[in-house]
Amino acid sequence: MNPTSRERFEGFSNPNYTMVPDELFDELLTQLTGAELKVVLYVCRRTFGFKKREDAISIHQLLAGIRIKNGRVLDHGVGLSKSALMPTLRTLAEKGIITKRGQVGADGGSRPYFYSLRFKREEGGVPKTGTPGVPEIGGGVLPNFRKKSFPEENSTWNRRGRPTLKNSDASAQVRAKSGQISGVVSLAGVAQTHSGQVVFAFLFNDVSGRESAIRDLEDRLLEKIVSF
Repeated sequence: MNPTSRERFEGFSNPNYTMVPDELFDELLTQLTGAELKVVLYVCRRTFGFKKREDAISIHQLLAGIRIKNGRVLDHGVGLSKSALMPTLRTLAEKGIITKRGQVGADGGSRPYFYSLRFKREEGGVPKTGTPGVPEIGGGVLPNFRKKSFPEENSTWNRRGRPTLKNSDASAQVRAKSGQISGVVSLAGVAQTHSGQVVFAFLFNDVSGRESAIRDLEDRLLEKIVSF
């Protein structure tokens, strides 16, 4: 159904759920303008609806929606003009309802902001509750994972710090921790790709004497993931 159509809505399908915090209904519903509510619900859909804590959302997506490569339309945006959208984003951030985090590409150019709801935080900056569907460690959302950016296309991994990938997508990011005991090599974390957030875990057994080759394999696997 075209969002500009005056036709009667054809009805809902059996629901697939996007979780929304109770505070939106119980505390904020009477305080938000119609434009603000649209943006908050859109952020909820793009994050909680896809089991993410935050998502890179462009102004174009907010205004016109998202169409994926096969031509399927995922959504139609928030239904606001740009002149209404921009002050709404600013006001929601000033009110402490949403947060946005900038990112810079390898060429120095800007990329779409990462948007999320602003969560209550305990001492140390870890959210009191995690995001639905995202693994938690130590009571928070991946608090011990090291965030690594991939700033150069042909940079290499340092075996101790493992900061960057060979031939990685420069705009992708990974939070991961490696582990090793006798005969076992592992790596687990979250990769932020152009298509969304991907949780991964590698575990290799009986690899004594082949640890270096296994780490090279992890590199190649992650290069595939972040290019997705």
